[in-house]
Amino acid sequence: MTVHRLAAATLAVAAAIPSPARTVARISWADAAPLHSRLAAHGITAGGFPAYVQRVHQSNLRRVREGDLDHLIFYALQSARFTDLPPIEPALSAKGLVESLAPRERDTFLRTSRAPLARIPVPVRSRVGALIRAVDLPSQDPRLAYFRALVNETFPVRSARLPGLLHEYLRAMRFLYEKEFVAQRSPGAADAVAGLYRARGLSTDTEVEAGYLVYLGLAILRSLDPNVRVRRVLIVGPGLDLAPRTGLLEAGPPESYQPWAVIDALIGLRLSRADDL
Repeated sequence: MTVHRLAAATLAVAAAIPSPARTVARISWADAAPLHSRLAAHGITAGGFPAYVQRVHQSNLRRVREGDLDHLIFYALQSARFTDLPPIEPALSAKGLVESLAPRERDTFLRTSRAPLARIPVPVRSRVGALIRAVDLPSQDPRLAYFRALVNETFPVRSARLPGLLHEYLRAMRFLYEKEFVAQRSPGAADAVAGLYRARGLSTDTEVEAGYLVYLGLAILRSLDPNVRVRRVLIVGPGLDLAPRTGLLEAGPPESYQPWAVIDALIGLRLSRADDL
């Protein structure tokens, strides 16, 4: 078991522990008793466990923030709500950026996400600049309101916004390039892509395709026990359709597909009734 999977398993144990209402308790070594041998195999002991949990917590906070900033960049490139400039497909933008770099710049970029800001294409800089201006204007658009709050919190100093967002663009483009044009074309494509996702920002959005795996799991449950029935379902962190990596749709406000997809699957597979779910 890798350290990443171990962290997930540890947090899963924490989630299963009942706690008093309105009380947040950090998981303890005693709580993780079923995982002691696995933790010890990775050098994690009772004395070091609190620090390990704190590192996982801080890493998750950082990755959630990076995931939100990824969506901010995808929004800046694609949205038609704050500018009339032509939209930019993120993966193609990543490819164009990398191919425009000199060999030494390219090597540095693929190792560190760093590149001269002057190398960022003018259309990208124009869209990011338009977004920065838009967040200072009143708007009832829910996506823009969400990203306004994110920009204000992450870059409270206005003069830092353009360089800050351009650096976030470089970071997001490095991941996209490695995923779409390097990892997926390598001999061990699945493992290579999985390795990238272990370190990237944690996505807080959703997409309709995420429901397919749930549907398959419920179908297997139905095949194993045709008599099983489901009346109550807990969906944890379904996410909102804010700004996907590609194919941004802005016809309506951000919404979550997952609760409706689960309802559709349960009723369609005859695991539940609409009047009893």
